[in-house]
Amino acid sequence: MKKNYTINLTFTSQEGLVARIALVLERRSYHITSLQITELNDQYAQMQISICGMEDRFEQICKQLQKLVNIVSLEVKESSTIKLEAVAA
Repeated sequence: MKKNYTINLTFTSQEGLVARIALVLERRSYHITSLQITELNDQYAQMQISICGMEDRFEQICKQLQKLVNIVSLEVKESSTIKLEAVAA
């Protein structure tokens, strides 16, 4: 069953890390629905990733992300689906 998750990562800034994270998600057939990166200071940055994919593969993704050398912390939240409707005036 597909579910939506939000992952908050804090990491030391380094070139190519965003590509490595995206590759981990791609290999597990997860779809990135939203990506936001914020620089905290010269040394650290924070990334919020909203993803959708199979529940049974998610734990493996978290373990693989934690193995990346630059990851300082990882926090996971299961997202609820929000539907927005446009109303014609």
